[in-house]
Amino acid sequence: MATIHTVRTDQEQEYINATLGEHISDIQSFQNLKDAAAIQAKRHCILRIMKEFDAFCEEVGATYFLMGDVLKGVVSYGDFAPGACSMDVGMMRKDYVKFWRAYESRADKKKGSPFAYWKVENYHDDGGRHVLRRTPRLIPRKAEPVTFQGDPVYDGNTLPMMVKPFISISIFDNTPDDFFTRKKFYRQMQRRNALYTKATQGREVFFDKPDPVLTPEEQAERVASMSSIRAFAYSLIPLRFVSWCVRTRARYYNKQQTECICSVQGSRSKTILRSDLGSCTRRPFGGLMLRCPDTPDTWATEPVMETTPELRRLQDNAKEIVSEIDRVCQVLGIEYFACGGTMLGYVRHGGFIPWDDDIDLGMFRADYERFKAEAGAVIDSERFFLQTRETDPNIPYLFSKVRMNGTTYLTDYNIDRQFHKGICVDIFPFDYIPNGHGDQKSFKKKVLAASKAHNRIVNRQYSPAMTAPAPTAKRNLDFLIAQINGKLLARRYWSKSLNDTQAAYDAAATTYDVRGREKGDLKYVASFVPSYTMAKVTDLKPFQRVDFEGIQINIPRNPQAFLRMQYGDYLVMPYPHQRAGHDLLLWSDEDGVGGGRLLASDTIQEAEAVAEAHLEDAPIQETQSETTAEIEGLNSQES
Repeated sequence: MATIHTVRTDQEQEYINATLGEHISDIQSFQNLKDAAAIQAKRHCILRIMKEFDAFCEEVGATYFLMGDVLKGVVSYGDFAPGACSMDVGMMRKDYVKFWRAYESRADKKKGSPFAYWKVENYHDDGGRHVLRRTPRLIPRKAEPVTFQGDPVYDGNTLPMMVKPFISISIFDNTPDDFFTRKKFYRQMQRRNALYTKATQGREVFFDKPDPVLTPEEQAERVASMSSIRAFAYSLIPLRFVSWCVRTRARYYNKQQTECICSVQGSRSKTILRSDLGSCTRRPFGGLMLRCPDTPDTWATEPVMETTPELRRLQDNAKEIVSEIDRVCQVLGIEYFACGGTMLGYVRHGGFIPWDDDIDLGMFRADYERFKAEAGAVIDSERFFLQTRETDPNIPYLFSKVRMNGTTYLTDYNIDRQFHKGICVDIFPFDYIPNGHGDQKSFKKKVLAASKAHNRIVNRQYSPAMTAPAPTAKRNLDFLIAQINGKLLARRYWSKSLNDTQAAYDAAATTYDVRGREKGDLKYVASFVPSYTMAKVTDLKPFQRVDFEGIQINIPRNPQAFLRMQYGDYLVMPYPHQRAGHDLLLWSDEDGVGGGRLLASDTIQEAEAVAEAHLEDAPIQETQSETTAEIEGLNSQES
């Protein structure tokens, strides 16, 4: 493995000193010291609140659970992640109501005890007459001083620094198990939450009442985004009424027994299954034992510190596919190059990134189109499948893949979609882009708009397996309206052709390709999927031939320039909580050996049977289904 450098070189330091001044590092170091001291003070305050909050919840029988990004710290460190100083907890509504009533009762009887240090900011008073905020939070009664080695730390105004962090409480409610009813519910909550935001924003702008939670920059941005006339109109909407609408709709399904739960009051959380919470196991965090979901990988997966034998086997399969692609390209006289995480792995690790499980390749558009058209006649079709829009019309991707036959590669994104789902290698087309910065910016916006238009169609063409009415669904008027509305919308999107959206995207992306090939006056190329990546042509060509974990592949002429553009300081290793590959449900190779989350207690054959049973009622069609990833608003591209 290549030596990994994670510190600034002498040459870089000399350049910085000559440009910014020799004392810039000292100034930055002192600022970093103040930032670290402030973070440490916030952590101390949060842990002190959590200790008392946990004890009080245990006393009154109210259950909470850590959620969101804080679980990454729990899983990877048993403490805060580096640089983190925030805390999010979730509570089912019935538990929050129990907690709040006990808090109010205790506070009335014993002023200041046991709440001398912290207090609860509820989202409204008991009668709903006054709206305090959209979601509750725990805050200290007094600001926490920032110290270093016992001495106070001073801010830029030579005043002692003080911090007053808070702990957000997300209230979870039942959400419908039925697909269309759940989608309808989320749309309703989105509209109500948006109206609440505009009503409060209108008051901030028109009456000049800034939100104390916002920074001055965020406040200025909010003011600029709303005209005075609109601010006045929204400020007239009774906030108590809007808040009532949000709370009432959020609690609408709590009387029904549903398996899905979600926090929808305010920003929406991930939709999780009640079984994922379980009994909320206690896990260490910052010296405390706090409640966490029984299945924490809903928000955070275990970090991969070194390549496991299972992962190595998956990497070996990817190398076999690349070797076949390389052979086909040599036969056809087509050029390709490693890009993305594969190139990063070669430069930083001398091979695969230890937690990566696939290989990314790029081709200039002319070679990419030739490969799609001609590789099928040369490739070993018994072992490999060239997956393009033409060979597999159901794929949701705007790029192509080569997959290994007789293998399985299931993710949350593709499990309900009907196409070849074997172990794969991605191939991304690179297109010429304009030289000027302004032209590049407008061109990028145009092509990404075409990509989003495609994804919008892909993510709304639902499979019958996904949209079948849930057995637990309550057949009432609400259910009937959701079914009619959902199916009408689904029919509208089913009428859209992915061939058309692919053609529209290709037409936009290839606008400058003819000029780039014929005139040769364009300096840059870019790939727009799955994310935007650009490079100078002279940094790419001529490609160099290197050894990659025992196989020969092509890499760019100047990979460092490419990686600096894409990753910044690419030689710095990511933190443990950032070391995660693809979260696979199930994978298996040609020999039936594999892994994934579905194999926790099942054999590979049983897990595959589960996957097949999940799809047996979903016929192959010229489109795809919505997934959990789309519900949470994630990018629809799998890479």
